[in-house]
Amino acid sequence: HAVLDFRHIHDADGSWRELERRLNGAGVANLEEAYRELQVEAILGPYREVMSPAMVQELRSGRSKLPDQVVAKITNFYKAVNQITSATAPVEPLVRKVVASWTMLESFVRENAKTEKMAESGLDRVAFAWMTLVPLGEFPADQGGAPPEHLAVSRADQWLLFKTVREAFEGSGLDADTAYWDSQLVRVLLTHSDLLTPRTAVTLGQSVRRALSDTTIREYLKVHTYDGVLWMSKDRLERMTAALVMTSRMSPETGYPISVDTAAAVRNNARQLLDAAEQAGYRVERIMQMLG
Repeated sequence: HAVLDFRHIHDADGSWRELERRLNGAGVANLEEAYRELQVEAILGPYREVMSPAMVQELRSGRSKLPDQVVAKITNFYKAVNQITSATAPVEPLVRKVVASWTMLESFVRENAKTEKMAESGLDRVAFAWMTLVPLGEFPADQGGAPPEHLAVSRADQWLLFKTVREAFEGSGLDADTAYWDSQLVRVLLTHSDLLTPRTAVTLGQSVRRALSDTTIREYLKVHTYDGVLWMSKDRLERMTAALVMTSRMSPETGYPISVDTAAAVRNNARQLLDAAEQAGYRVERIMQMLG
């Protein structure tokens, strides 16, 4: 056997020795990732309790109310966020928003069970992951100024929480590829949950064009060039749009549902986007032209 790629590590704080102790001679696919997991264990552990495969399966059984043990795990997670960020954000109001969001989500799923097959789509698990991560933007940062949605994504990346979401999805029965892209859909929702929400002096086309400047959305929609033309994936666009309609029913900032008129406007924008995409043959620039 030939062993390559040796390197010296200066273990200033004993963390590498602790990793060696835990591995106990076993190998890992990615040593740097294993080390990062050790570094963020204080936050990663509590979130794994929230987003475990067993929890995802249990929540998909059609509960209209979050079980008490789930609420307790979410509470512990946000308390851990307070500790690791040295923040003093009130935890209980954040937990109440998640509980209220789940109730609204289940109501939406029941209302659309026949027409949109929400239970079979698995978007409920995507929405649950999204609603647990949205509050990360509400814990004060050392350096203020970042929008809450960007702060939430940054922290979820730093603490490997998207990886935890992917592992929970895969552990609950999804294949590895679907689990990965659904975890990326959670990322899309965190940064663009208002994509279909009408805004003053901003057209739907402008909102979509701005969103498509985000690499995450472009990758999720499989935007690619073929024969000099930009194309996107029909299936991915439909799934992203359905997820945006679902999560638009709840306001992560307030924990209350949006108005009936706003909900109708969101659905109308979703229909416009999907109709334009179909008529454009999923050619990106043609979609933009049709949306105006």
